[in-house]
Amino acid sequence: MSVAPLPPFDPHDPRLLSDPYPLFQRYREQEPVHWSETAQSWILTRHHDIATVLRSPGLDPASVLAFSEAVAARIGRSWPALQAFIDAILFLDATPGHRQARRLLAATLNARPLSEYAPMIAGVAEEMLAPLADERQYDVVARFTDPLPFRVMCRIMGVPDAVGDHLYAISRSVLRLFNFVVGVREMDEFERWLSIAFEEIARLVAERRRAPRQDGMTRLMQLARDEDGVDDRWLHSRILFLVLVGAETTSAFLASAIRHSLDMPGIRAAAAGPGPLQPVVEELLRLDSPVILAARRTTAEITVGGRPIPAGSGIIPYITAGNRDPEAYAEPDRFQPGRAGPGNLAFGEGAHGCLGGALARLEARVALPAFFARVPQARRVEATDDWVPLDTFRRLSRLPIATD
Repeated sequence: MSVAPLPPFDPHDPRLLSDPYPLFQRYREQEPVHWSETAQSWILTRHHDIATVLRSPGLDPASVLAFSEAVAARIGRSWPALQAFIDAILFLDATPGHRQARRLLAATLNARPLSEYAPMIAGVAEEMLAPLADERQYDVVARFTDPLPFRVMCRIMGVPDAVGDHLYAISRSVLRLFNFVVGVREMDEFERWLSIAFEEIARLVAERRRAPRQDGMTRLMQLARDEDGVDDRWLHSRILFLVLVGAETTSAFLASAIRHSLDMPGIRAAAAGPGPLQPVVEELLRLDSPVILAARRTTAEITVGGRPIPAGSGIIPYITAGNRDPEAYAEPDRFQPGRAGPGNLAFGEGAHGCLGGALARLEARVALPAFFARVPQARRVEATDDWVPLDTFRRLSRLPIATD
């Protein structure tokens, strides 16, 4: 029986959001290291190849900063707030300062044992869920899974709720920054929003200098005080990165986990507790990773899956594909907490893996049982899914439920 030829891989194919796994299976079976003319990159769909590339020190993350600088030079424009913000995004940072920034931000988030955040997270979940007690229908994304991780990060960093609510509105616009194609009009819009956000953060930093507090912002300021190359712009942009982007993967994952739980009774029972939640969260991360891909560029020739790839080439490891690879996980489409196999790739690997992965896992272990304790009879109102049109994150735009 002849096998149909592979179609050209299009990174904007809507199936990569709505139902990517059959598509990934075809590429994994026929050409797991596939050149895409549209993406001008090599597409990877096998777990082993993806993990190898993500851990390799010889590859740099593809940076939107270089694109925005090139556009600025070509048309005689600049976006200083946007460029400062992009420069602070750890998973896009290919500069020598990446290791320093990662060390300082990790020390900021890990200033106390992670488990000590659990009561605060439970309190935020209650703040979100209590006002919904008498509502018979609402959008879980807008009312719970999006605002909760953002509020948690603001509490960790010491951002007041009123300022946090303003920054939250800005963060909804900035998400489009992570698409493959960003137009000049969008960069103008990002610049306006981010300029406002930088002003908010600068004011909070000035307050901390006058009156330090026991929070993440003060901690980062103290850690960075004697570091080379750290000025106010560096400090403001890294705080803004943690607040605007640090909660994004958690938001996307929580919505996905609740969606799966509503669709499959076995998952709901496991996610609601009271059994061990760590293997449940890991399996949900594997089934539907919030991060779709992690674009890289080779700095020297490498070999992936037996295929030589020249220096200067783009590589796109599709994390969502690797986590459903049957060579890594038996029956990969089934929900099997505690399954055998390698760890999931949901938050990336190596030097550019997600800094907040452990915090995201903790938030899920707290938030999922809290949600189902409040609405044990929750059901979906709509059978179809609406996805935010993003290339890098797989996240629902809405998830309407009925609670009776």
